[in-house]
Amino acid sequence: MIKPLRFGSALGLLAALTCALASAQGNAQGVDLLTAAQKGDLPRVEVLLHAGANVNMRDAAGNTPLMWASDAGSPEIVKRLLADHADVNAKSANGGTALMNAAAVGQVEIVNALLDAKADINAASDDSGATALMTAAMAGELGVVKALLKAKSDVDHRSEKSQNCTALMFASLKGHTEVVRALLAAGADVNAAESGDKVNSLMAAAAHGDLETVRALIEGKADLNARTSNSNTALMLAARAGHQDVAELLKSAGAE
Repeated sequence: MIKPLRFGSALGLLAALTCALASAQGNAQGVDLLTAAQKGDLPRVEVLLHAGANVNMRDAAGNTPLMWASDAGSPEIVKRLLADHADVNAKSANGGTALMNAAAVGQVEIVNALLDAKADINAASDDSGATALMTAAMAGELGVVKALLKAKSDVDHRSEKSQNCTALMFASLKGHTEVVRALLAAGADVNAAESGDKVNSLMAAAAHGDLETVRALIEGKADLNARTSNSNTALMLAARAGHQDVAELLKSAGAE
């Protein structure tokens, strides 16, 4: 025989069902918020936040709406999420942050908004060990690099998971000459070398035949005769790779 619920038990069940329903609705709104942020849909973001969507909802990769909006280049959505107390320093499953996402795609306005909200400027990715400055340097995003340097990003931070490379090494390797100049102007260590083969910025640029980056590094007082762990110099690397113009520039600057 089924026993009737006592009044108190019925209320308890009703409360539990109400909470479960609210939780399900909240999760659904959170998922919608992730999608709206990714698509740059500000009106939908406004509606969802007003309805109580979880501003720090995460997708399967640990990304939050703020991370998606930063990656999508939606400054108004970023500012709206920050106003609703989005966690500016939340990290995804691979350790990325909203600031790193904005830096990678050259979103200077978003970078500044995140910094104003106290984003950790020197946070490093758990996956690569790269900071926002390194990310911007690799991508050749000069405007972001300048913004981060102005905000006092650590110009010589080393990526422990990428053989202790610096932003200058990444920029030199990728041939982003103007980024190299900006980093040098900010006091970057021109002779810093990675921990593996002891390759420095000048060697990397010379080996890739990047004449203008080599020129910038020479002007930045790079050690022309520094050697790798295998005793190679920038001149040797340039000559071996057939970059005669780079080799001639190095020799005219005093490389031996």
